[in-house]
Amino acid sequence: MTESGIQSRGSGRATGRGSSAGLVFVLLLAGGVRAAEPAVTVLADFEDDSVAASIGATHDIAVADCAARFDAIPARGQRCLAIELGATRPGVWAAADLVFRDPMRFEQADRVAAWCWVTEDGASTAFRLRDAGGQIFETAVQPIIGRDRWIRIACDLDPGKLTRVSGSQPLKWPLQAVGLRAAVSKQGKQVVWIDDLQIEHRVSRNELVRGTFLFNERTRIYDVGAVVGAAIELENRSQSQALPLNVEVAWTRPDGALLKAQPASLNLPASGKEYRARQRVDFSQKIDQPGLYRLVAQVRAPGWDAPSVLESTIAVFPSNRNLPRGRSTLLGVRSNLLREAAADRMLEIEVAKAIGANLLAIDVPWPLIEPKPQQFDFKQLDPLIEALVARNIVPLLSITDSSPLPPTKPDFATIVARLGPLLEACVQHFGRRVSFYQLPCALGDDAKAQEQALADLQQRAAKLQPEVRLLHSLIRAPLRPEDSTRCVQTCGDPVAAAAALLSAKPTWKPDDWWEHQSDPRRAAGQFGDVEAVFHYYLLALKAGVASAIWNDLRDDDNDPTRPELLRGLVRRDFSPKAALMGYASAATTLTGVRFAGAAPGTPPQFDSAVLIASDRQTAVLTPKALGTLPAVVAPLKGVEGQLSARDVERRPLPPIESAGPLLLPTSPRTMLVTLTLASAQPEIQVAFATPWLNVPATVFCGVPTTAEITAPFKLKQSYAQVVLPRGSPLTSATGAKAIAAEAGGTVQVPLSFTSESPDDFDPVAVTLRVSLEQKAVEIPITVERLVPLRPIAGSEQLFSADRRVGTLQRPTDRRGGSDADLFVGYQADKLLIGVQVADDRLMDAASAAAIESADQLLLGVGTEAGEFFESRLAGSSGEKCLVVPLVNSPSEAQRWSAKIEAGSGKRRFGVSLALPGLKSGTRVRMAAAYLDLDDAAAEPVISRWGQQPGIGLFDRYRWLAAVER
Repeated sequence: MTESGIQSRGSGRATGRGSSAGLVFVLLLAGGVRAAEPAVTVLADFEDDSVAASIGATHDIAVADCAARFDAIPARGQRCLAIELGATRPGVWAAADLVFRDPMRFEQADRVAAWCWVTEDGASTAFRLRDAGGQIFETAVQPIIGRDRWIRIACDLDPGKLTRVSGSQPLKWPLQAVGLRAAVSKQGKQVVWIDDLQIEHRVSRNELVRGTFLFNERTRIYDVGAVVGAAIELENRSQSQALPLNVEVAWTRPDGALLKAQPASLNLPASGKEYRARQRVDFSQKIDQPGLYRLVAQVRAPGWDAPSVLESTIAVFPSNRNLPRGRSTLLGVRSNLLREAAADRMLEIEVAKAIGANLLAIDVPWPLIEPKPQQFDFKQLDPLIEALVARNIVPLLSITDSSPLPPTKPDFATIVARLGPLLEACVQHFGRRVSFYQLPCALGDDAKAQEQALADLQQRAAKLQPEVRLLHSLIRAPLRPEDSTRCVQTCGDPVAAAAALLSAKPTWKPDDWWEHQSDPRRAAGQFGDVEAVFHYYLLALKAGVASAIWNDLRDDDNDPTRPELLRGLVRRDFSPKAALMGYASAATTLTGVRFAGAAPGTPPQFDSAVLIASDRQTAVLTPKALGTLPAVVAPLKGVEGQLSARDVERRPLPPIESAGPLLLPTSPRTMLVTLTLASAQPEIQVAFATPWLNVPATVFCGVPTTAEITAPFKLKQSYAQVVLPRGSPLTSATGAKAIAAEAGGTVQVPLSFTSESPDDFDPVAVTLRVSLEQKAVEIPITVERLVPLRPIAGSEQLFSADRRVGTLQRPTDRRGGSDADLFVGYQADKLLIGVQVADDRLMDAASAAAIESADQLLLGVGTEAGEFFESRLAGSSGEKCLVVPLVNSPSEAQRWSAKIEAGSGKRRFGVSLALPGLKSGTRVRMAAAYLDLDDAAAEPVISRWGQQPGIGLFDRYRWLAAVER
């Protein structure tokens, strides 16, 4: 037989070691396939739990008479997929739908193949694929000729040979395998066994290697100080070429700095029809600080024009696994557990436990638990509920499919008649194990009828189990004060929803819930996601909402063109996103607490919130929008207890202890100051005083300033001194200055820094050493250069040499990415920003919903008045910019205007921001980042001006000063 037909093999075939769905890079240039090398990608060998199977469509046979399960391979002890049909007539078929842990899509493919085994003649199979538009196509049907042995079936993927199953549009690449259809010609119980589902396609040379990250902790969540057992398994997808490989693996810290790098060399032989050539590279590492760590492997081979780049992430934070999961406040996540493989369901529950979730909302399709009217089936839910209860996590069953209801708008009686038996069956079966049920949203538009139905159903459920509560959701974005349903859902702009939530605070009932559809995140995300998740859960607590659900637990897909499926805290392969760090911090800080108001004495540069629990009080300090922060704050405790501080990622902030009162170093990120108590205190006991040392955290080169010391007691033998780092571009006029003052007196210490070079420099960390009566403390201070902001008049151009202020810097551990230069200027009441990008492959966005799949320019601007504006820009049709505001209210978009100028292989983003009062002498803060998505890795390459991302987008802005010329 030819390769596209049928091939037989013996039952005792050789196989490689167990595999899992890994990181496969099949991204080819649109508009012309550059691939030349034949490759075979195994989508599933069914040896592990990386794929789930279920019966979908059927013909002339009931779904209940079919099964898709994982079974032992005939004549061997390994696993395969078994499609079972209980045929009562000839000519029936059933389709097995497949859900992959990490789905793969192919811009080019020649054939799809699998090995089949049957014990009866007359069986056949076909493969089903989904295109980029969501349409389903099917290959030609192939008969399985031969019994009791393995037969290889291969089907051509020429679009002209595919049969349409759904949709009406032309086929659109890329394609994704989503299932198989098995047919039998005889009556009786018959089984078709399937193994090694694979795609034959062509790739560029550096895509012949497939990589899978392996970890000793399946959740990829580690405690601080743990040794992370990590390895990358590399597979040669070529069946004709051996590959001598050089591998460089690196660990990257949360701030982008390199933690560790190590090289390795290995030789991968060619794979074969019956085995896969794979080898592992170990790069285990001990991690001592919390954060989201990135793992990068760059693989090279002779003749490759670029390396293959593979990435993953792990999360490190103090363990939440034993966190007391109180019930006064439920901070939940949502999961579509029932569509996943059994092992992945349990793994998601383990992730929920690891991050401290005390509620998990499970999406439950109605037909799954009521496949036939009045016939209920809970066998898939039972192990999940048992697992949640055993981990002290509250389950919420959310009925997501209202298809059993009539297609027309149901009336009150119909809703109760259909939902009543379902609800009663659930309550009788689960009893006290499940107390929360969420009813479908699609129950019509009549709010009064919904409320009547809800009340009636609540009464019916309460007769069986008094603790049962029913939730029903009305989608309102932004929320209106008159909405008083038990669970309010918001979506879209989170800031608008949050503002409306606070404005509606007087209408909230003590047991109301808030559920928000979080913004999608295509990749691991930035530190701003940590802050955002933490602060929105805090906002819900401050608004008086009893329970809140903000995020999905796991992405439903990995397709960047479908951002609505990318709302999880972890990705499909369970690699954590930055948002997971924020949720874990929120679960630790906000569970079982009461919001008591602002901390007394909060410095004016911060907002604060005091959270009271039985054994602790925590003051959450959040820097206000881009104001200049003090270098230190002075916490006070009203009763005896232990003070400690950490940032929102739970990194400890060591206190500054001296002969004077205790000080804490500030951070541009959220700070958590905790007072651990010996006994419960109902009143606020943590506060702030004026520190004895007043010095700004940031000073400017060439701009004199002072540090003010208020003597906490009589000072005789004290001094202050500035210490510059070695190799610093700065000089300081401040030497060691003796300090003498009576108690309560003040001493001014001048701070002045200069640089002999006119060139710009990165912010420099210097140390202010202050000794109080021979006990010294060291205060970190950042010195920056004020970047000149020049006016633009008449015919002067923004994109000119004298308006260029710098280059967006790429990470040192990353290859690829685009060069980008930054230009700034101003006119009266208007800031002009230009970014010139040399990008060989520009990814545009046609709408705000598609911006996650586009190259993006991220801009942030702050004023001395405390306003700040942060937006994303992406190219769109007509050479215009799509502007999406990120932090402030939607009216912020009116302040931005933008356009794109293309030409000579470069793209110019021209941006105008209205800033009333901008004139000579005005200072503004600014940061920029360019996210380039055409890198081979899943993560974008991010070039920055203004240092690291933080709350919103950035936590370190550069200062600009408007000058006359």
